Amino acid sequence: MLRIFLSQSRRFGLFSVGMAIFTTALLMSYGTSWTDMVHLGFFFLSVIAYFLMAAGLFAVQPRQRGILEIAGFSALISTVFLYYLPYSGLFPSLVGLAIFCGIMTGSWFFLGTKLSQKLGAQRVWRDSHAFLAPYPARRVWRHIVPGECEAAQHCTGTMKSFETSLEDPTTMTVTFGKHKRYMATYELTFLEKSAPNTCRFYFQGNEADGSFVDGVFALNVTVMDRDSCFVSSTEERHGLSLGALIERWFDNPLHYQHIRLLDKLEDIYGDPADLAPVPQG
Repeated sequence: MLRIFLSQSRRFGLFSVGMAIFTTALLMSYGTSWTDMVHLGFFFLSVIAYFLMAAGLFAVQPRQRGILEIAGFSALISTVFLYYLPYSGLFPSLVGLAIFCGIMTGSWFFLGTKLSQKLGAQRVWRDSHAFLAPYPARRVWRHIVPGECEAAQHCTGTMKSFETSLEDPTTMTVTFGKHKRYMATYELTFLEKSAPNTCRFYFQGNEADGSFVDGVFALNVTVMDRDSCFVSSTEERHGLSLGALIERWFDNPLHYQHIRLLDKLEDIYGDPADLAPVPQG
């Protein structure tokens, strides 16, 4: 779980620092008699408090995580407006809060509009990540390549089902999601597949928000020795909305997927130090 929280550092960082800056600016605009050092101390305590708040929201309602970056962005923009208000006291503080609520609400609704979909669809999402896995290559391969293990054992933790086409064994339909309202379904066509080293497939289908996307995913697994391997993956995805693009940047999805892979391998096979030798051949 700690590794998953660390993968959200971009999101938690923007929210906690942005909200702490805005809260401190509100106090200063109100006209407190605190010294600069006290304001600085309040700022650092606020960063910690907002970071814990962000972690709590992510743990309880992970599907609502997008509100964190929107709030952090809105707080920073509101602080700029607050800085240029020529007054002190209750009025600028109330104005600052109104600006913050307005920007946050407007941003939330805008990212769900057709214009957001159109702007995002004109861009291409590209991502890559690599890491050293303290597990044999064949075990890594089994839990990261769709169709090589049961759906529940796939590294994402959200694969619902997969079905290989009877007409074309290189094509399968894969469904992700834990709730009926948030299902994503893709058709995968393997362009290259050589266990346990290389895999590349083209995918197309509907995201959980209903938008149609397509792209290419590539995986390379390099055997380091009997019990470890170097894993690298890249992804290119077209058709995402602007909101989805922003969310994916904060999600750092391939990094997150590799963390889930390590957690899944540890749950199934145990600590790497206690692994039994893998039969060769």
